[in-house]
Amino acid sequence: MTIREIMKRGPWIIQDTDSLGHAQQMLTQHRIRHLPVLCEGELVGMLSERDLLAARVHSDPDDHWWQLPVRLAMKPAETVDANDLVRSIASRMGTAKLGALAVLERGKLVGVVSVIDILLAHTVSQRIATPPRTAADAMTAHPPTLRPEQPLLAAVRLMCAQHVHELPVVDDDGHVIGMITEADVRRRIGDPETYLSARSPTVYDVQDVMDMAVTPVRSDSTVAELAHYFADARIEALPVVDDRGALVGIVSYLDALNALAS
Repeated sequence: MTIREIMKRGPWIIQDTDSLGHAQQMLTQHRIRHLPVLCEGELVGMLSERDLLAARVHSDPDDHWWQLPVRLAMKPAETVDANDLVRSIASRMGTAKLGALAVLERGKLVGVVSVIDILLAHTVSQRIATPPRTAADAMTAHPPTLRPEQPLLAAVRLMCAQHVHELPVVDDDGHVIGMITEADVRRRIGDPETYLSARSPTVYDVQDVMDMAVTPVRSDSTVAELAHYFADARIEALPVVDDRGALVGIVSYLDALNALAS
């Protein structure tokens, strides 16, 4: 199977001179996470939701972030050829932690392929595998956790110290009651590093910021099931629980991809 068979053709694009506000509208309207950036018809970068959010929180308070040009927030675009094999690209994306690749043919942009596209395609090719890979095979076991009554400052410190983007929130019995992500934190308090260094940071609790709508998955859920959940819910990580509902791990879509590619 080649990248050509699974890529999103004729992707939504944006110009490097367009505003971040326009980029935000496109990402939201089309329910996508990445936008290839062009300049005079040539690919010059890629803008992700995370890049845009970082630009928002790092912009000068006197600036109107939504009027800033895309070129100030974009990252260099990682590319792949349309004829490359999915299996080889799956390994590359999992190892390098790449969310999406711009697809080129004869040097021209023809599409975009995301981790979710790769993951869904990979699960189709792995249907005959015995036994199927599960959340238990892919997850990070015993992840750090938070309590809802803890201050948000504790969550920020834990994320920075552990270099993680998502943390489960649990109750007294170890049952998952929510998740808090770096994006949640940035939307509420801005840049985490700046918040840590503030003399009098705004006081919030974890429960003020966490997402309570996240549904945990069982450790015996197949990676194919996880792939569809990631695609439908547009989330990046899921808490994993045992048959008693207690937290045993956390699995991201990159974890799932690595489990299938190994």
